[in-house]
Amino acid sequence: MKSETFKEKLLTKLKAEFEPEIVPIKLEKHSKEKNCFFNVQKKLTIDGGKIHYGWILHENELFYEAERHAVWENSVGNLIDITPSQKLNNNKITFLSDNNFEYKGQYVGNVRVNSTNNKIVDDYIYILEKIDFIKALFIKKNEDDINYPIDIKIAIEKLVNQSNIYYTFIKTHKGTERTKCLCGKSDKNYKNCHGKIMKNDISKFIKKTIKAYC
Repeated sequence: MKSETFKEKLLTKLKAEFEPEIVPIKLEKHSKEKNCFFNVQKKLTIDGGKIHYGWILHENELFYEAERHAVWENSVGNLIDITPSQKLNNNKITFLSDNNFEYKGQYVGNVRVNSTNNKIVDDYIYILEKIDFIKALFIKKNEDDINYPIDIKIAIEKLVNQSNIYYTFIKTHKGTERTKCLCGKSDKNYKNCHGKIMKNDISKFIKKTIKAYC
Protein backbone atom coordinates (compact mmCIF):
# COMPACT_ATOMS: atom_id res chain seq x y z
CA MET A 1 0.00 0.00 0.00
CA LYS A 2 2.81 2.37 0.90
CA SER A 3 4.55 1.64 -2.42
CA GLU A 4 1.39 2.46 -4.38
CA THR A 5 1.05 5.78 -2.53
CA PHE A 6 4.48 6.98 -3.63
CA LYS A 7 3.83 5.91 -7.22
CA GLU A 8 0.64 7.94 -7.15
CA LYS A 9 2.57 10.95 -5.84
CA LEU A 10 4.95 10.68 -8.77
CA LEU A 11 2.09 10.49 -11.26
CA THR A 12 0.47 13.51 -9.60
CA LYS A 13 3.72 15.45 -9.78
CA LEU A 14 3.90 14.62 -13.50
CA LYS A 15 0.27 15.69 -14.00
CA ALA A 16 -0.24 12.38 -15.77
CA GLU A 17 -3.16 12.15 -18.21
CA PHE A 18 -2.65 8.44 -18.89
CA GLU A 19 -1.94 5.25 -16.99
CA PRO A 20 1.59 3.79 -17.19
CA GLU A 21 1.93 0.91 -19.63
CA ILE A 22 4.46 -1.81 -20.38
CA VAL A 23 6.38 -1.22 -23.61
CA PRO A 24 8.63 -3.91 -25.12
CA ILE A 25 12.27 -3.21 -25.99
CA LYS A 26 13.67 -4.03 -29.42
CA LEU A 27 17.03 -2.37 -29.97
CA GLU A 28 18.22 -1.03 -33.31
CA LYS A 29 21.81 -1.26 -34.57
CA HIS A 30 22.02 2.52 -34.86
CA SER A 31 20.65 3.20 -31.36
CA LYS A 32 22.86 4.89 -28.78
CA GLU A 33 22.40 4.98 -25.02
CA LYS A 34 20.77 8.16 -23.63
CA ASN A 35 19.88 9.26 -27.17
CA CYS A 36 16.25 8.20 -27.44
CA PHE A 37 15.03 11.27 -29.34
CA PHE A 38 17.67 10.97 -32.08
CA ASN A 39 17.36 7.17 -32.12
CA VAL A 40 13.66 7.37 -32.90
CA GLN A 41 14.17 10.10 -35.51
CA LYS A 42 16.60 7.80 -37.35
CA LYS A 43 14.11 4.94 -37.07
CA LEU A 44 11.45 7.11 -38.73
CA THR A 45 13.64 7.68 -41.78
CA ILE A 46 14.11 3.92 -42.15
CA ASP A 47 10.72 2.44 -41.26
CA GLY A 48 8.30 5.35 -40.98
CA GLY A 49 5.92 5.49 -38.04
CA LYS A 50 5.81 8.20 -35.37
CA ILE A 51 7.82 9.45 -32.43
CA HIS A 52 5.90 8.96 -29.18
CA TYR A 53 6.92 11.11 -26.22
CA GLY A 54 6.58 10.35 -22.54
CA TRP A 55 8.49 9.16 -19.49
CA ILE A 56 10.26 5.99 -18.42
CA LEU A 57 9.32 5.19 -14.82
CA HIS A 58 12.11 3.81 -12.63
CA GLU A 59 12.22 2.66 -9.03
CA ASN A 60 15.25 2.39 -6.76
CA GLU A 61 15.81 2.02 -3.03
CA LEU A 62 15.43 5.76 -2.35
CA PHE A 63 12.88 7.20 -4.76
CA TYR A 64 10.53 6.76 -7.67
CA GLU A 65 11.80 8.50 -10.78
CA ALA A 66 10.46 9.59 -14.16
CA GLU A 67 12.90 10.16 -17.03
CA ARG A 68 11.95 11.94 -20.26
CA HIS A 69 11.87 9.45 -23.09
CA ALA A 70 10.71 8.77 -26.63
CA VAL A 71 9.68 5.45 -28.13
CA TRP A 72 8.82 4.42 -31.67
CA GLU A 73 5.17 4.05 -32.66
CA ASN A 74 4.72 1.74 -35.63
CA SER A 75 2.11 1.93 -38.38
CA VAL A 76 -0.52 0.07 -36.35
CA GLY A 77 -0.02 2.12 -33.18
CA ASN A 78 2.18 -0.28 -31.20
CA LEU A 79 4.87 1.31 -29.02
CA ILE A 80 8.41 -0.09 -29.04
CA ASP A 81 11.42 1.18 -27.11
CA ILE A 82 14.55 1.10 -29.29
CA THR A 83 17.05 2.79 -26.92
CA PRO A 84 19.60 0.87 -24.83
CA SER A 85 20.07 1.80 -21.17
CA GLN A 86 22.27 0.58 -18.30
CA LYS A 87 19.21 0.80 -16.04
CA LEU A 88 17.30 -1.80 -18.06
CA ASN A 89 17.78 -5.42 -17.04
CA ASN A 90 14.92 -6.95 -18.98
CA ASN A 91 13.09 -6.64 -22.29
CA LYS A 92 10.50 -4.05 -21.34
CA ILE A 93 10.01 -0.63 -19.74
CA THR A 94 7.25 1.06 -17.78
CA PHE A 95 6.24 4.00 -19.93
CA LEU A 96 3.95 6.98 -19.34
CA SER A 97 2.71 8.78 -22.46
CA ASP A 98 2.74 12.58 -22.60
CA ASN A 99 1.13 14.34 -25.56
CA ASN A 100 2.07 17.80 -24.26
CA PHE A 101 5.79 17.51 -24.94
CA GLU A 102 7.93 17.97 -28.04
CA TYR A 103 11.68 17.61 -28.10
CA LYS A 104 13.56 20.60 -29.55
CA GLY A 105 17.00 19.98 -28.09
CA GLN A 106 16.09 21.04 -24.57
CA TYR A 107 17.37 19.13 -21.55
CA VAL A 108 14.57 17.90 -19.32
CA GLY A 109 15.47 16.81 -15.81
CA ASN A 110 14.11 13.74 -14.12
CA VAL A 111 11.18 13.96 -11.69
CA ARG A 112 11.64 12.17 -8.37
CA VAL A 113 9.58 11.35 -5.28
CA ASN A 114 11.15 10.20 -2.02
CA SER A 115 9.91 6.68 -1.27
CA THR A 116 11.46 6.47 2.22
CA ASN A 117 10.81 8.04 5.61
CA ASN A 118 14.31 9.53 5.61
CA LYS A 119 14.11 13.30 5.08
CA ILE A 120 17.74 13.50 3.98
CA VAL A 121 16.67 11.76 0.77
CA ASP A 122 14.71 14.95 -0.01
CA ASP A 123 17.97 16.91 0.27
CA TYR A 124 19.70 14.39 -1.98
CA ILE A 125 16.91 14.81 -4.53
CA TYR A 126 17.26 18.61 -4.22
CA ILE A 127 20.90 18.39 -5.34
CA LEU A 128 20.00 16.15 -8.27
CA GLU A 129 17.32 18.64 -9.30
CA LYS A 130 19.83 21.49 -9.24
CA ILE A 131 22.17 19.54 -11.50
CA ASP A 132 19.24 19.13 -13.89
CA PHE A 133 18.47 22.85 -13.59
CA ILE A 134 21.95 23.85 -14.76
CA LYS A 135 21.93 21.34 -17.62
CA ALA A 136 18.54 22.65 -18.78
CA LEU A 137 20.08 26.05 -19.54
CA PHE A 138 21.76 24.62 -22.63
CA ILE A 139 20.32 23.23 -25.86
CA LYS A 140 21.49 19.99 -27.47
CA LYS A 141 21.89 20.81 -31.17
CA ASN A 142 22.88 17.30 -32.31
CA GLU A 143 23.12 13.78 -30.93
CA ASP A 144 26.54 14.39 -29.38
CA ASP A 145 26.86 15.47 -25.76
CA ILE A 146 26.46 19.18 -24.97
CA ASN A 147 29.79 21.00 -24.87
CA TYR A 148 29.32 22.92 -21.61
CA PRO A 149 31.46 25.99 -20.86
CA ILE A 150 34.31 25.05 -18.53
CA ASP A 151 32.95 26.86 -15.47
CA ILE A 152 29.54 25.23 -15.95
CA LYS A 153 31.18 21.82 -16.35
CA ILE A 154 33.13 22.36 -13.12
CA ALA A 155 29.95 23.42 -11.31
CA ILE A 156 28.12 20.30 -12.46
CA GLU A 157 31.04 18.11 -11.37
CA LYS A 158 31.02 19.72 -7.91
CA LEU A 159 27.30 19.13 -7.50
CA VAL A 160 27.62 15.55 -8.73
CA ASN A 161 30.37 14.99 -6.17
CA GLN A 162 28.14 16.41 -3.44
CA SER A 163 25.26 14.20 -4.52
CA ASN A 164 27.59 11.19 -4.28
CA ILE A 165 28.53 12.21 -0.74
CA TYR A 166 24.86 12.31 0.20
CA TYR A 167 24.18 8.97 -1.43
CA THR A 168 27.06 7.34 0.47
CA PHE A 169 25.94 8.97 3.72
CA ILE A 170 22.41 7.66 3.26
CA LYS A 171 23.21 4.18 1.95
CA THR A 172 26.55 3.22 3.51
CA HIS A 173 26.38 5.10 6.80
CA LYS A 174 22.59 4.86 7.21
CA GLY A 175 22.51 8.63 7.72
CA THR A 176 19.41 10.36 9.02
CA GLU A 177 18.64 13.83 10.35
CA ARG A 178 19.72 12.63 13.81
CA THR A 179 23.04 11.21 12.60
CA LYS A 180 26.29 13.11 13.11
CA CYS A 181 26.59 15.44 10.14
CA LEU A 182 28.15 14.15 6.95
CA CYS A 183 30.61 17.06 6.89
CA GLY A 184 32.66 15.38 9.65
CA LYS A 185 33.63 18.80 10.97
CA SER A 186 30.96 19.11 13.63
CA ASP A 187 29.59 17.12 16.54
CA LYS A 188 26.10 18.31 15.64
CA ASN A 189 23.61 16.03 13.94
CA TYR A 190 22.80 16.62 10.27
CA LYS A 191 19.54 18.45 10.99
CA ASN A 192 21.31 21.10 13.07
CA CYS A 193 24.37 21.38 10.86
CA HIS A 194 24.32 21.05 7.05
CA GLY A 195 20.61 20.35 7.11
CA LYS A 196 20.14 24.04 7.93
CA ILE A 197 22.45 25.56 5.33
CA MET A 198 22.81 23.14 2.40
CA LYS A 199 19.97 24.42 0.21
CA ASN A 200 20.89 28.07 0.73
CA ASP A 201 24.57 27.39 0.01
CA ILE A 202 23.79 25.52 -3.21
CA SER A 203 21.34 28.22 -4.32
CA LYS A 204 24.03 30.90 -3.91
CA PHE A 205 26.60 28.74 -5.67
CA ILE A 206 24.33 28.20 -8.67
CA LYS A 207 23.36 31.87 -8.96
CA LYS A 208 27.03 32.88 -8.95
CA THR A 209 27.96 30.20 -11.50
CA ILE A 210 25.25 30.85 -14.07
CA LYS A 211 25.10 34.64 -13.75
CA ALA A 212 26.83 35.13 -17.09
CA TYR A 213 24.47 32.70 -18.87
CA CYS A 214 21.07 34.05 -17.82
